Amino acid sequence: MNKIISYVSFVWLLVFVSCGNEKTGFSIEGTLDNLEGKPLFAIYENQEKLYIDTLFPQNGFISLKGEAKALTPVQFYRADKSKYLRLYVKNGDRIELKGDSREPYELNIKGSDLDKELLQFCRDNKSLLNALDSERQEVLKAGVISERLAALNKELSEKVTKYVTGHKNSVLSSILLYDFMPVYSDFSPCDSLFRVISPSAIPPYIVGKWEYLRDKDRKLSTDSVFGGFSFIDKKDSLRVYETPYEQMMLFYFWKTGNKRSQQDFNILRDLYKEYGKNGLDIVTISLEPDSSAWRRTLGTDSVPGTSLWANGGFANKTIMNSGVPCIPFYVVTDTLGMIIAKGMESDTLKEFIEKKMSGAKERKVSDN
Repeated sequence: MNKIISYVSFVWLLVFVSCGNEKTGFSIEGTLDNLEGKPLFAIYENQEKLYIDTLFPQNGFISLKGEAKALTPVQFYRADKSKYLRLYVKNGDRIELKGDSREPYELNIKGSDLDKELLQFCRDNKSLLNALDSERQEVLKAGVISERLAALNKELSEKVTKYVTGHKNSVLSSILLYDFMPVYSDFSPCDSLFRVISPSAIPPYIVGKWEYLRDKDRKLSTDSVFGGFSFIDKKDSLRVYETPYEQMMLFYFWKTGNKRSQQDFNILRDLYKEYGKNGLDIVTISLEPDSSAWRRTLGTDSVPGTSLWANGGFANKTIMNSGVPCIPFYVVTDTLGMIIAKGMESDTLKEFIEKKMSGAKERKVSDN
């Protein structure tokens, strides 16, 4: 009798454990047509670890299982490494996808109301998002930022702004704001919009990333001092920059192989030629992890102004503490070292410098 009771108890224990396991972890499964046997790649984070899974379709069926204690983005990529689809999961989610793989925004989804809302937003703006993807590919090939890309990004920002202001209590609002708005290049207006969203509608992972961006922005806020640092020059000596400066300073942060930087250098060369001996000093700072790629640019006229290297790239303590959020990026200071401009758009930079230098020239003539 005791053996029978023990056996029954063991069976119930297995059932309990099995049910318990069903509630842990997440799963994303789907039958996607027209994958043609090509895999999808899924990337997500869990407890500060990055996971990369390769999903090989079996007759179009794919399956991803993992752990996510809090709401976490899962980014899917196509076999050619281009972005495919982004979903949000947490433990307990059982998401099912079905449809034509060639139309990710049209997929039928079950098991996540949030992801349904996300796909609906993408579906409503499909032509705009597809145009953006296409234009980004063209920009990557050409290495030149187009006016059309800027216009498309502006249109998308307006769509997101309209959604956020109308859905202040929606988790999707914070997701769209972080994923689709120019938070790295133009943070202040994004932060103003972010503040209208209910705190309960902001996932922890976005809270952490937003505080990081705010800290970066504070360090590079207009009228704060940018100086008191040193970088390595071509003679392996430390070049120190302490305020006040003798003239207006333009610090440009970049890496070799970045096509955007090559475009910016044309503008920087023009600025250096026009104002390099008339009140403007240009300093380009390479963020290569090691110096070999940077050194290959020395002795050429490809890099305008004074060329320096930040030892260790983004791991350099000065860079980490400076607030520089990405590359390429520029910071302009006055002679006191106060930041008067910052950003990523080189066309805007050129217009700003020309206006500043023109104003300085007029004041000088007036004083005489």
